[in-house]
Amino acid sequence: MRILFTLFCISIANFCFSDQQPHEFEGVSEIYNIRNLRVLAKFLSQNPIIIEAGAYQGRDTRKIAQKFTSGTVYAFEPLKTAFPKLCEAVAQYKNVICLNQALDKFSGVKNFYLCHGTYGQSPIFEFHSSLLPPTQAMEIHLLGPIEMVSCVSLLDFCEKEKIQKIDLLWLSTEGNERQILEGASHLLSNTSLVYIRTQLFKSRSTMTLFRNLKKFMEKNGFILLSHFFLPNINGDALFVKKELFK
Repeated sequence: MRILFTLFCISIANFCFSDQQPHEFEGVSEIYNIRNLRVLAKFLSQNPIIIEAGAYQGRDTRKIAQKFTSGTVYAFEPLKTAFPKLCEAVAQYKNVICLNQALDKFSGVKNFYLCHGTYGQSPIFEFHSSLLPPTQAMEIHLLGPIEMVSCVSLLDFCEKEKIQKIDLLWLSTEGNERQILEGASHLLSNTSLVYIRTQLFKSRSTMTLFRNLKKFMEKNGFILLSHFFLPNINGDALFVKKELFK
């Protein structure tokens, strides 16, 4: 149990200092990282459609909006406490649309497992909340209330908004990334770039670990541009559609 708690604490520290790249790398080149939006722009259209799931309080949303002023950013955040702060953070950017929902494999209303840290005493860890319940071993460190949240599948959302092509799909959903992708797998043929906050330690049930996620992405015609990671904890991965990479 002490080892599990140590891994959890390291994960928290990595989030807090995420502007510093994790310790190890795999992929094509280290120039391709999610903080280097200038380089990544070459894979996107002039008026990119960007979908961000897990926007939290808008730190990354704001950076994306500043870089791609001619595009449209759809920022999803289901947390009731974080959503108003997200809206406030991006209020000056007319190219951002905030949605108080979670992306998932299917549309509907579902349990959302808030994380208030070990013994449920620290709400500051809410950014680790997820649609996935904690594993039995990690439950004590991921304790918190359970809320009901509105979920929408990527397929349903894109059909409603008449989105036929996604330039950048940004997924930071605490292990639910593959489920989101599976819910709209045919859309991946019209998706250019996918960023995924990766998981290398199973803290939640049905969580997809990176090795399996990588196989899924490769099967759907993507190549791994970069993966910066802390071994056995988590990381940041970028996948690009194979035909776009020359």
